[in-house]
Amino acid sequence: DAADRAEALLRTMEARHAASLGEPQNRRHRKEAVDVQPDVITYTTVLAAYAKSSTVRLDPHVASWKAMDLLQRLERYSSSKPNGFTYNALIHLYAKHEAPEHAESILRQMIDMYKSGNKDVRPDKVSYTAVISSYANRGTKSAAEHAEALLDEMEELYLSSKDNRYLPNAQTFASVLNAYAKSGAVDAQDRADRLLQRMDNLYERTGKREDLRPNTIVFSQMFQILSNSGHISAADQAERLLSRMQQLHDEFGYKDMRPDVSTYAYLINAYTKSGSPKAADRATEVLQSIECRYNAGERDMKPTNLLYSAVLQSYAKTASKSAAERAERLLQRNKKLFYAKGVEYAKPSVLCYNAVIDAWARSGDQRAAQRGEELLDEMESLSKAGDIDMKPSTRSYNAVIFAWKNSNTLNATDHAEAILKRMNEKCKKGDSDCRPDRVTINSIIGVWAKSEQEGAAERAASFLSFMEKMSKLGDPGLKPDKYSYNSVIDAFARSHDSSNAAHRANELYLQMKQLYDAGDNNMKPDIITFTSLENAWAKSKDPTAPQHLSRLRELISKQRVG
Repeated sequence: DAADRAEALLRTMEARHAASLGEPQNRRHRKEAVDVQPDVITYTTVLAAYAKSSTVRLDPHVASWKAMDLLQRLERYSSSKPNGFTYNALIHLYAKHEAPEHAESILRQMIDMYKSGNKDVRPDKVSYTAVISSYANRGTKSAAEHAEALLDEMEELYLSSKDNRYLPNAQTFASVLNAYAKSGAVDAQDRADRLLQRMDNLYERTGKREDLRPNTIVFSQMFQILSNSGHISAADQAERLLSRMQQLHDEFGYKDMRPDVSTYAYLINAYTKSGSPKAADRATEVLQSIECRYNAGERDMKPTNLLYSAVLQSYAKTASKSAAERAERLLQRNKKLFYAKGVEYAKPSVLCYNAVIDAWARSGDQRAAQRGEELLDEMESLSKAGDIDMKPSTRSYNAVIFAWKNSNTLNATDHAEAILKRMNEKCKKGDSDCRPDRVTINSIIGVWAKSEQEGAAERAASFLSFMEKMSKLGDPGLKPDKYSYNSVIDAFARSHDSSNAAHRANELYLQMKQLYDAGDNNMKPDIITFTSLENAWAKSKDPTAPQHLSRLRELISKQRVG
């Protein structure tokens, strides 16, 4: 790697410089002791190389050691002292290796040193933006809020000093937006709207500085936040953003504002996740437009797998037989274009197959689960034949199990467990890409919960016990959630065992309540929990059933009022 090679050269320079000074441990270099004393630029360059490296990944503690080691060596071998560029390289190193707190501590050191009179280490927008970017990668609401607080600090410094070195730029705002895009915050869309308005205001107040003009990166983050929000207004807002981009390109001549294929894919996702009834039709319209533009010579409008999977997912979310058939037709058309005519951009991907399986799973069609399994078999065959891009993922197998869950067929449990067995066998052979996860086991539990077979509830409960065991052994990917418990409670509510089923369901409810009381807010029993419990006790012949039913109906009433 370039960073390692740069440091190797630096160590050679250090050794030769030490030899020229006559240090005993370096006497073997005396004959070639041409003095090549490294300076602050040398060390800063090596720090920057590690920060920019795409192959060297360091544990945050190792990154911290590397940074401190280079600084100590700078002090030992160089006559110059660290400057603002050095500290910014340090911040970028920590940011790259997911250590935002370390990155911010360097920023605070710069601020303190600058206030103490060291004018060579003035923090600037580069320093702040790097720290903000590091927090963005944390992917939590608190990290996003902290990133925005750093933006506030920058703007306050700019307003109080009128020093453009503190003035946030488009990259700064894009980094904060990225933090909210990854945060999962319920109010991410509202915060993003305010941030974009704030950016527009600052752009106007500062005389329309080019580096503050909203650009495609900013708009891409906005589209992603809208796509993630699932808000009913997301589709309309996405259309307004698209219109604004088009206007900036067409009327104001900003070449970098031309909407690209990714922009349209985000637009479709915003429609799909908002639940808009227009999603499938708008997706088809967008796809046809892009294909026509590409075939007419607009080479930068080449359709992508991201676009096709977005279109197919819009069909899947429509949840109808006609939508599944529509998805199937598009997949078969693309297969024909690629395999028969060699149209490279039409090559179906795993994402496309997953979306079509999902469309069948939600269709309510009797042949849906069987068709989903056939598509999975097709993916496996293509992968075995050498097309590594068609290797099914956990998501692929989960989609088929979900299809069997929704099939309501007598042999659904056999098929679902057979798919799980295939996943486990592949895992044992070292294929971690199809490792069963929480969604997998929850779907298996769901298949058994809907089954009319004798012992179905106990079989569902055995899978919940397996998840609990694996979670205690340190596997967070198999930690049961509220859906896991609710599904097994529902399985007992459907059970033909009227003597014990209600008690077994009640035990699971008490487990949920205990977990919630212990601080797991995601395990709070809800109206689904109480309704399933009510159904279980309604079928019970236990003499205490009336008391349980009275309490549950009171809880259900409170839930509905709340």
